[in-house]
Amino acid sequence: MEKLVYDMKELCTMLGVSKSAIYAFMERGELKAIRGSKKILFPRKAVDDFLNTAK
Repeated sequence: MEKLVYDMKELCTMLGVSKSAIYAFMERGELKAIRGSKKILFPRKAVDDFLNTAK
């Protein structure tokens, strides 16, 4: 079963980029995220969309 959301650490590892790069993608509107009180989560669909547009 695939995960429905990824946390920052998982996404950095999966994409091979730093937290700073993830924050930059978010700031430019390239990557959608759900901001909680203590965590930022990335829905699988948002990550898939990001990867598909990056090609």
